[in-house]
Amino acid sequence: MDKRNSRYALIAAVCAVCVVVCAALLDAAEPRFGDIVRQGAAVRAIDAEIVQYIDSGAAPREVFRGRYRADEAGNFRIDYSAPSRQIVIKNSRGLFWYYPDDRLLYEIARRGAESSKPQFNPLHEFARDFERRFDVRYRGKRIYGVFRRAHRFDLVDRASNLRMTVWVDPADSRLLEKNVRDPAGREIMKELYGDYLVVKGILFPRRVEVSALTARGVTKNITHYKNITLNPAFHGAVFTMEYPRNVTRKAIHE
Repeated sequence: MDKRNSRYALIAAVCAVCVVVCAALLDAAEPRFGDIVRQGAAVRAIDAEIVQYIDSGAAPREVFRGRYRADEAGNFRIDYSAPSRQIVIKNSRGLFWYYPDDRLLYEIARRGAESSKPQFNPLHEFARDFERRFDVRYRGKRIYGVFRRAHRFDLVDRASNLRMTVWVDPADSRLLEKNVRDPAGREIMKELYGDYLVVKGILFPRRVEVSALTARGVTKNITHYKNITLNPAFHGAVFTMEYPRNVTRKAIHE
């Protein structure tokens, strides 16, 4: 896969990494979605090692390894060590993608008041004006998978008219699955969460699988987390891109 197509596939994967934090919102005992969302205050930041397996159409599977850091303000940083050195930073200014060995920097500027978090409303988006923005219906315990039952919630975003279905384990309120559909009913994203670990009293998924419909087809990625630290203190410079003066800078307009 050439560098440009690889970058587009990895952008989708980066978004998938970010949505994992929202799974921790579901550490609640009651099947009331508003209460579940409010539990998100427990997770303010994350520092972890990640391995990503990315499948995008006919291209061979790619494997990325690195360190992922993010905070509740929407900033994140990924320092990839494989398949090559790459530094990806998202902050209030935009998205920056740096290839140190090539001295090449791609920049996607933040536009207007758009969110600094991934699109299609991962669960942490629900925390902002939740009662006003979303219609929520609890469908009760339904059959989920084989010989298993789970809480089902159906949501509609009043602003975008996106439809979402969220499945929650009734035993401990861990998130099992979330899918997002456009107003026409077409599934545009599906997220599966598993291999949970208790970190500082919070259930956290060590495996996240995301399938996303993009302009280039369906991109699927699986992310594994290890050496997880929740709510670390970050120095402000962590989310600032630093690079030599003689790099080649390229702006991407999307």
